[in-house]
Amino acid sequence: MRKTHKKINHKRITGKSQTNHRKITNESQENHKRITGKSQANYR
Repeated sequence: MRKTHKKINHKRITGKSQTNHRKITNESQENHKRITGKSQANYR
C-alpha cells in the first residue's frame, strides 16, 4: 500500500516538474531569441 502510494505521488511530482521545466525552457528560448535578435540588429 505505502509503496504504491509513493509511486503515485512520484509520478504526480515528476509530471508537475516536467511541465514547469518545459514552460521555463520555452520562456528562456523565447527570451534568448529576442536578445540575439536585438544584439544582431545593434551589431549591424
